Amino acid sequence: MIEHYSPSQFGKLADCPQQYAYRYIKKLHEGTKPALVFGSAVDEALNSIHQNLMNPSLPAKPEVFLFQSIEFSRATYGDDMSKEEWDAVDELAARCADQDVFGQYKAMIDYKPRAIQHEMVLRIHGIERRMIGFTDLIAERPIFEQSDHYESALIVDVKTSARSMQQPSYRHRFQLAFYALAWMCMQGTDKIPQCEIRALIKNKTMLWQILPANITEDDLAHVLEVARNHDRMVSAQYFPINRDSKFCSKKNCSFFNRCHEEHGGRLTDTLAQCIRA
Repeated sequence: MIEHYSPSQFGKLADCPQQYAYRYIKKLHEGTKPALVFGSAVDEALNSIHQNLMNPSLPAKPEVFLFQSIEFSRATYGDDMSKEEWDAVDELAARCADQDVFGQYKAMIDYKPRAIQHEMVLRIHGIERRMIGFTDLIAERPIFEQSDHYESALIVDVKTSARSMQQPSYRHRFQLAFYALAWMCMQGTDKIPQCEIRALIKNKTMLWQILPANITEDDLAHVLEVARNHDRMVSAQYFPINRDSKFCSKKNCSFFNRCHEEHGGRLTDTLAQCIRA
């Protein structure tokens, strides 16, 4: 039974409803991937920096938290990835330390952190389940030339990417719009918060990108549309396989073999369901 919805669930259903059903309805273990392990470790490292800014008595040790997070993931999900995949994660972490990635991030901070890993809760009329997500950072940024006065919230989500981005992807933008709408409802304000992606690009020489999202009223309305469509499909228990999805492959779907065995991908299975002359 699903207790609540989340931006991750919305994305999974869009990728492939059957993948969604295995993960959230049948509660099967999906396994982890190098990008998820490394991304979580980067989040922990940045949390250390932000905690220090909010409370200087807590020392900032981002590299320590980075490696500790990877070791925790290795102990918890070790069998989910091959030795080569774990080695690749270790190599990325070593490059972070060698290239002072977190020193570079600290130099980019132009905001005052207020909360990390903040729970964002959204309730929508007509949908019984709450929608819950956790944003990496809620902060404030001074208005230009008015350092003593702050605009409403700045919502920051940190990502890692294998390539440079020109702008936030649809998935990233939707996630930020969800956070923005939840924040506005929780705070009782009609002022749309500032939102941005801070992405660590995993090139040979790592670099940070700051990508403002500039969330609009249409973006907020789209969150409602997606949520209502999502709730209708879950209520109807309708989870078709999205065979056109880029995630429908052994490489990208942890449930690929099971799904295609259960739902038929063979010619005999297909013809058996048809009326033939």
